[in-house]
Amino acid sequence: MRVVWLSLLCAVGLSDFGSCWIFTDSKDVPDAEATDPSLDPPAGAVTASGRESHRREAREKPFLFPGAVDSPLEGSGCPAIISRAQWGARPPNNKVSLVPPVPHVIIHHTDGNPCASQAACSQEVRRIQDDHMDKKGWADIGYNFLIGEDGGVYEGSGWSTRGSHAREYNPTSLGLSFLGSFSETAPSAAALNAARSLVQCAVSRGYLSRSYTLKGHRNVTPTSCPGNALYRVITQWPGFKA
Repeated sequence: MRVVWLSLLCAVGLSDFGSCWIFTDSKDVPDAEATDPSLDPPAGAVTASGRESHRREAREKPFLFPGAVDSPLEGSGCPAIISRAQWGARPPNNKVSLVPPVPHVIIHHTDGNPCASQAACSQEVRRIQDDHMDKKGWADIGYNFLIGEDGGVYEGSGWSTRGSHAREYNPTSLGLSFLGSFSETAPSAAALNAARSLVQCAVSRGYLSRSYTLKGHRNVTPTSCPGNALYRVITQWPGFKA
């Protein structure tokens, strides 16, 4: 039985506390981000039981000492992000790097079910990932991040992987999508604040250019997305350019 030894430096004050070690069996720590194509079933052969197996493993993954995790968001004033492991993502079929800093951020809505809790939003994000991968044939969920009415930010393809959300803008943008349909009403204040905070986070961490332009999906593709009500809101945001 292979054992993974994780060594964490426990610092207090001027790091005079010493070191501590955590011992854990590797079989209890599944890799929710595995990308080896040999582990994925052939296209068209993904079964519901297979998807749920990946997700059950991800949800059961232990979360150890969150304050000690080496996160690019730590200390940046960024919003809390619900990771792929936390919402139960399937592994992507492949990844294409997104080279930072990108010059654009594109705002979408999913035009689907709204959600107001982490459990409900996680379920909706899983449904969207299934649709994008199984029906559209994409490598992963198309958006870089998704925002729920609960104010939660859900990691999609993430900061450094190219999404599939805006055609020729995919290589040069972050795609942020609000969970729900916002043609008649705007997202909640919690969701809007989370999205604006995420944009500033992207700038502060070097993933988005300081001179970025912000656009609605309709500004780059013939579509009604992100809905009239949401579109009116984002036209007032810093960096907006039709």
